[in-house]
Amino acid sequence: MPPEIWIILGFALILLEFVVPGVLLVFLGASAIIVGVAIFLGYPEAHGIPFFTFAILSVAMIALLRKRIKTWFLGNTVSEENPEDLDDIVGREALVTSGFGEGSDSGNVEFKGANWQAKAMGGSSPKIGDRVKIIGQEGITLKISKP
Repeated sequence: MPPEIWIILGFALILLEFVVPGVLLVFLGASAIIVGVAIFLGYPEAHGIPFFTFAILSVAMIALLRKRIKTWFLGNTVSEENPEDLDDIVGREALVTSGFGEGSDSGNVEFKGANWQAKAMGGSSPKIGDRVKIIGQEGITLKISKP
């Protein structure tokens, strides 16, 4: 395969990362670009060597760099994949900033400087300015109760 095809394929895979996030295609793309440049510089093309090199580079980059790069792109997010992150939230206090009107169990709270959607549990409806305890999380919504 000509080096131009490898390089074009590499950039296409990197761009596809924006459509299919997961910080995986970027490594495949980078590997394809490296193979394309290597072929352009005289790397042998016989016996499928470029494909073998692409596979080895891809596996090595994913194994060694994916976690680090994923944290760099996505930041430290709380997710169901990392249940230890939930332990950092549960039991902490948040400040009610809006919502929770008559008969409503939904509103917004501030936690660690960010606004979160919240749902009051246990039948109590907090008022704006109240401090509440975080008892759980469901997606991007915090479950709260009065302390």
